[in-house]
Amino acid sequence: MSYFYRVAKSYNNRAEMLDDIWTDLEAMGWTLHDDQSANSYRVYKSDGESADRIYEYVKIDWITANQIQMRTYAWWNATTHAGSSAAYSNGAISTSEVNFTGWIYGNKNLVVLMTKVSTTYYKIGFGHLNKKFLTVETDLTANATSGTNVTIVVSSTTGFLAGSYYQILGSAGEGRDKVQVSSITDATHMVIASLPRDYGTGAKIGQSPSTFGWWNGTYLFYQTCSFLATGTGVSSYYCFLDSQLITKAYVDPNQRDSDFYYLQPLIGLEISNFAFAAYNDEYILQAPLGSIEDVFYSDPLDSGTAESGSATTLVDNDKAWTTDQWANKVVVIIAGTGSGQTRKITSNDATTLTVPAWITNPDATSQYVIVDECYRCLNNGAPYVVVKESC
Repeated sequence: MSYFYRVAKSYNNRAEMLDDIWTDLEAMGWTLHDDQSANSYRVYKSDGESADRIYEYVKIDWITANQIQMRTYAWWNATTHAGSSAAYSNGAISTSEVNFTGWIYGNKNLVVLMTKVSTTYYKIGFGHLNKKFLTVETDLTANATSGTNVTIVVSSTTGFLAGSYYQILGSAGEGRDKVQVSSITDATHMVIASLPRDYGTGAKIGQSPSTFGWWNGTYLFYQTCSFLATGTGVSSYYCFLDSQLITKAYVDPNQRDSDFYYLQPLIGLEISNFAFAAYNDEYILQAPLGSIEDVFYSDPLDSGTAESGSATTLVDNDKAWTTDQWANKVVVIIAGTGSGQTRKITSNDATTLTVPAWITNPDATSQYVIVDECYRCLNNGAPYVVVKESC
């Protein structure tokens, strides 16, 4: 689908923001999977912006007063209204039944929500992380039956190494297992030494077949996977698939041996937690120092001070622009009336930029820049979270 954003909207109550969340998730391409509004929750699913992920699920509920809570699942049964392989714990943002401000950003990969209640900010996110490091992966193109020395039929065996361990993840709730590729037969067939259960067509096998989970607004990203190691004192948002644990402060991203396996493309693991040091095309999750709600941009293409503006225009009579010279670029008001607003330019003539409706119309005090793209800071403490606006 496409990236969608809703910036600093004033809400009178939680129900108003929930209505926008439902509308915006569907605009981003998420699918309503289980509508349990009568029980104060809904479940949405996404297979990623490129539709190349297994569908995974987020349950969003409003059971607790003045909160919007969420938890992510690898699978959700819309008939039994139950999920499995849940991420560790729930996340929440606070709301109010008087007045608060809300932000909604996202696409089919990742969604970030923020609220401001009185003077306090609350942030949360959920979805699929981009796979930057562990990218070897393929789909099963035929059903596979459990057993030893099982030949599986896949889209491609490119990148797979005989003797190495990988994850297999079912697309229909079958489960998730660590398996060893004992040999590569040809471009579309390989042999699994031991397949613990049946997997259907569409299951994924690779270094990191799932990158789905939720972000708690600070350092932690909780994946949709179970924690099987015991007695280690390590929290369950780690995705270890063996009873043994290698407690390193740094993990070699190529390590896939029998003692240790991790699902996520994260670098710099620590024993107690890890820094959320990943990004996708619309999010930077380790950003330059900035204050919350600051707008970041680089290399202005043009700048000036407006003479006036309307609900959908900014007028600078000192300019002599070519028609539609700035179409699809972004205008940022950097000072004066409307400061901090960003809009994608739909068209322009010699002196006027036409944009989607402003919250506050520019006037003769409004200083602006025109840029290729801009980002807004949603955090004032590391790790800094910056989301693309007006893209």
